[in-house]
Amino acid sequence: MKPAPLKSGVIALALLLATAMAGRAGSVTVVLPQAQAAAGADLEVTVQAREAQGMGPMQLDLRYDPAVLEFANATAGDSPSIGLFDFNLLEPGNLRLAMTGNPGQPLEGEADLFRVTFQVIGGSGQQSPLNADNVRAWEQTEDSFDMIVEVEPGLVLVRGGVSVVLLAGAALATIILVVAALYIMRKLRRA
Repeated sequence: MKPAPLKSGVIALALLLATAMAGRAGSVTVVLPQAQAAAGADLEVTVQAREAQGMGPMQLDLRYDPAVLEFANATAGDSPSIGLFDFNLLEPGNLRLAMTGNPGQPLEGEADLFRVTFQVIGGSGQQSPLNADNVRAWEQTEDSFDMIVEVEPGLVLVRGGVSVVLLAGAALATIILVVAALYIMRKLRRA
């Protein structure tokens, strides 16, 4: 059976429009850092945008290992393209970050989007992957088209921290050296 000309024309038009809209979509790469931190330390990680093409609003779920990192705070990056900012700890290990764009200044190129502070609670040698799920970004245009988003995952590696015993030992050794130096200087003056 031969397809009806009208039906074929509608299908062709739909395919043409879909192709045109897909070719128009801007893109952005979300980059999560590779970092090292001492056990017990505070760690600030920065979520960056790279190769942004007219980006406006964005939201993502930052995933991390809650046995290694404990969420402390989140702030917006310093790009003038960021309007409003908000975050929500959905559950330990899953932090939602969201921002609006600045209507007069879409994001082009690179920028720091979010800064997240964690307390490193894992032990030396442990690591936490950093990944972004449910990432959505929209162009800063009247139509607000969805953007194509790629994600470069990150990783936090926990180094051995400086223990209290080690610090106390270093302080005691310093005191002994100072006392010994004063004793030697006193002996030299008398001689």
